[in-house]
Amino acid sequence: MKNIIAKSLLLGFILLTFPVVNGTELDGRKSIVYQLYGDFGWSAIFDISVDTERYFGKPIEEQSLDILSKFFSPELANLFLKEAKCKQARKGELCNLEFDAIFASQDPAAMEMSISSAEGDNIAVEFIYPPDKTKINLMYHLEKIGDGWRISDIVYLGDNASSLKAILSR
Repeated sequence: MKNIIAKSLLLGFILLTFPVVNGTELDGRKSIVYQLYGDFGWSAIFDISVDTERYFGKPIEEQSLDILSKFFSPELANLFLKEAKCKQARKGELCNLEFDAIFASQDPAAMEMSISSAEGDNIAVEFIYPPDKTKINLMYHLEKIGDGWRISDIVYLGDNASSLKAILSR
């Protein structure tokens, strides 16, 4: 019996240590970005309403510290909270962030999205914005925090390159 328990614990440890899907090891850096879009990408498909919040939850900028901490560094998570408090105090008016942070648009939409590793601990996200076929490029900066990766900034590449951290820090 002890042998079975020991083998089960060892197998569990191995599975947690080496995340694998269909025989392919997952990249923890890309995984956090994929998970972010998996959990909050619905905003590009549905309008934010009472019904969508009932089925999908609140948009990312209205999440609790517990949820934000699953994706973002402590600094960026706290900047999101500061932004939410500002919007609450201003009764829904915009504060520093005037667009959906993961789609770089006030009207989030995307097609042909790709997520790929980039230099250092960065992840590149590219997609086409459907209304005008503009190619959007985002660079996610990640940092290792504890045993996982967290997003420490999102850089919006283009003519007026800016970053999420800079925008939320105003």
